[in-house]
Amino acid sequence: MSMLLVTSLTLYSNEYSVISFKTNMPNDFNWAVSERVLGNSIHFVDTEEIRKIYLQDPDIEEAQVSKIYPNVIEVELIEYSVLAVVIDYRYDTPKEYYLYKNAEVTLVTEDDSLSEEYSTVSIINGSIDKNVYGEFVNYFMTISKAGGTITTRFILDSISLTATIGETSIDFGLPTDLGKKGSALTSLLEKEECKDKIYFDYTQNDLQARC
Repeated sequence: MSMLLVTSLTLYSNEYSVISFKTNMPNDFNWAVSERVLGNSIHFVDTEEIRKIYLQDPDIEEAQVSKIYPNVIEVELIEYSVLAVVIDYRYDTPKEYYLYKNAEVTLVTEDDSLSEEYSTVSIINGSIDKNVYGEFVNYFMTISKAGGTITTRFILDSISLTATIGETSIDFGLPTDLGKKGSALTSLLEKEECKDKIYFDYTQNDLQARC
C-alpha cells in the first residue's frame, strides 16, 4: 500500500513539474527565477517569493506571478511610469533624465524617442535638494488623479520655481508643497480659465490658487 502511494505521488509530481517560465519583458532577475522554478512542482512554487525578488528592481512597480496548470509559470512585470523629463542645464551639454513615479531618475539615451506630451522640469541653476524629485512626483500624481492630462513645463532656478501650462504662467514660489499646490491648481482650473498668470495664496493656512 505504501509503495503504491509513493509511486502515485511521484507520477503526480512529474506531471506538474514546471517546464515553462514566461515573462513579458527582459529583466536581470529572469534567469535566477527560472533556475528556481524550472523542474520543480508547480504546487511548491511560492508566487509571493518570486514577486518579492522582482520588486528588488527599482524600476519595477509590481510583479504579477501566475501558475498556469499543469506546468507553466508566468510573470507580468509592470514598470514605474514616466511622469516627466528632467532637463539639467547646469552642464555644458544639458542632460536629460526620465522622472519616475518612485522619484528615481534615469538618463535618457540616444535611442529613446521623447514624446512632446511629457511634462518637463528644467533645472537652470543651484544645488538640488534630495527631496525635490519627490515633490515633483507629488505634483504629477495629484494632477493625474484629477483626470485628464495637464502638460506642465517647470523651470527651477535655484530655489525659485515657475511653470507654464499652455500660455499661462504659474509662480510656484519655493519647490515645496507641490502636491497641495497641484490640488489647488486643478481646483482653480476646473472653475475658471486663467489666460495670464496664476499664483498661490496662503490664507489662514488654506492654500489657494488664484488668477
